[in-house]
Amino acid sequence: MNFKAGDRIGAYDVVGRIGAGGMATVYKAHQPRLGRHVAIKVMHANIAGEAGFLARFEREAQIVASLDHPNIVPIYDYDDADGTPYLVMKYVSGATLKELLSDGLIPPAQIAQITGAMADALDYAHDKGILHRDVKPSNILMDERGRPYLTDFGLARIVHDGQSTMSADVMLGTPHYISPEQAQGNLDLDTRTDVYSLGIVLYEMCTGRTPFVGDTSYAIIHDQIYTPPPPARTLNPQLSPEIEAVLDKALSKERADRYESPGHLAEEFRRALGGEPINAPPPRRETASDATEPRAKNRAGKRRKRGSNDVSDTVYEVADGLREARTEIVLGWKEAKEEIRKAVTEARKQKGNWKEWFDDKEDSENLTTEERVRRRVKKRIDERSELFSHIGIFLAVNSFLWMIWFFTTAPGFPWPIFPMGGWGIGIVSHVMEYYNKYGGGRDRLEEEIARETERELQRMGYKRKNDDYFYDDDDGREVRLTKDGELTDSTAKRYFD
Repeated sequence: MNFKAGDRIGAYDVVGRIGAGGMATVYKAHQPRLGRHVAIKVMHANIAGEAGFLARFEREAQIVASLDHPNIVPIYDYDDADGTPYLVMKYVSGATLKELLSDGLIPPAQIAQITGAMADALDYAHDKGILHRDVKPSNILMDERGRPYLTDFGLARIVHDGQSTMSADVMLGTPHYISPEQAQGNLDLDTRTDVYSLGIVLYEMCTGRTPFVGDTSYAIIHDQIYTPPPPARTLNPQLSPEIEAVLDKALSKERADRYESPGHLAEEFRRALGGEPINAPPPRRETASDATEPRAKNRAGKRRKRGSNDVSDTVYEVADGLREARTEIVLGWKEAKEEIRKAVTEARKQKGNWKEWFDDKEDSENLTTEERVRRRVKKRIDERSELFSHIGIFLAVNSFLWMIWFFTTAPGFPWPIFPMGGWGIGIVSHVMEYYNKYGGGRDRLEEEIARETERELQRMGYKRKNDDYFYDDDDGREVRLTKDGELTDSTAKRYFD
């Protein structure tokens, strides 16, 4: 349900639209009885219609309404308008941290102030057993006096009850700020999930960008799980080694290696900013093995926790490997589908663009013989390079999949045969297409066409003379069929001599 200025939602008069997200649209409204402005979060109709949503929505309102902290946006009320639920919150005039960061880096003192306030707010929520799970700059509001507020506890999880305001089996969060365990769909989340997300916000404030960027959400999620963040000082050389060390610790892939709470992270950052001693280890040096280290460390830690012998080690190693392989395959498949969707979209954009095709054809007809030959040769070379690239990518990706199988599930079922077989059909098709277009298959195709053409012309009664075909019409004249398929009167020359 969309509202415009002048519409009424319950006891509130809509002033205008503030913004929209994946779950709701937020409006600025006026509450006449108290003479104040409020923000109203109206759920999207497709979300509100889900089974059990109203109960989850009511629980969310009760959860957030129980939070009373100077840096958390308070909930005033909740209700529904014609079956569409909405929340009424404090209206914070100003901008989001995301908008503030779009103007460039902010001063270190302000970074420390924002980090400290958000850490206080999260520690307060954690003490009440509530996780935020979606800490990001767009959920941090800055009022006109510069005070930061944390908003949108729509993904909050009740730690003690094991209940969530959203479906527990769905991966929730924003790819650029999601923690590795959250990205993997783990349900046993704790306060260190919010530490990781706050650490990414801090990293972005210090460097001007998030640690992981990519063309698709799945590529970013993959990096959150497996790839160490770029050293912060490579993006902002003015940062001290101590600040980089704090960021490294906050963004550790393993929860046990992170700060225990947002408050500890904020305190360490304050000390690093002031040149005081910190507890974080020295900044790491990025090496080629960094990407695989978190996985190996994770498996080793699990083995220590379980207590094991050689047999159980092997079983758990295989199980961990299967889970990692599944994550790789699922993310890769989703990324492939995203690329296919982009390709289809691009093809649709190009559909019907015939004018450019005819312009190119007309230009080619005006070219010299040498230029036309050069163009055809260049096209053949480009298509050959594309074929070789396709084969190279096929070999590289499938080698990687077989390596995963060898080190995780061998000698179990060889699951890489499925992507290899499907992709292999595409490779064979690509090779045959090139062969028939430029290789020996082209000559055989031309010969077959020539034989069939001659057989058909003879069946139709044409007679061959040299390179032309003739037949006698009713007037006894010889009519010639040229190689270009044109019918010409072979006696015409005599008539005009």
